[in-house]
Amino acid sequence: MMSKIDERVAVPRWLYDRLLVDAARWREFGQELYCEVPVLGLLAESPYVRDLILGWVEWNRRCQAADASHAISGAVKWTGAGALTYAELRRRRAQLGALAEDARRRRGAYFGGPVDWDTGMPIAPGCGS
Repeated sequence: MMSKIDERVAVPRWLYDRLLVDAARWREFGQELYCEVPVLGLLAESPYVRDLILGWVEWNRRCQAADASHAISGAVKWTGAGALTYAELRRRRAQLGALAEDARRRRGAYFGGPVDWDTGMPIAPGCGS
């Protein structure tokens, strides 16, 4: 359960010390950009910074994948590229296919409800009472 923003949270001393060290490294990084390689090495030792970087990498990968998907979708004219319209789908649902006709021929009309596992036939209402 996460605490609320105005709620005090007890943090173990070792974690507090680690966060202070990380904050100091970030400040040092901001002040001394000209020698960033050693500081980046120190920052990379922090599990919190590594977690932030891994989160950013995953976010960036997903953004690039979404952008690529949007570009591909935008390049295709979906309305005339063989995609079915709602009217066509409605028409197809209204006509029973060969599979439905075959099932009706073998099992009779089925309008929902429980079905016997062994025979596949509809169970008559009230047959278990």
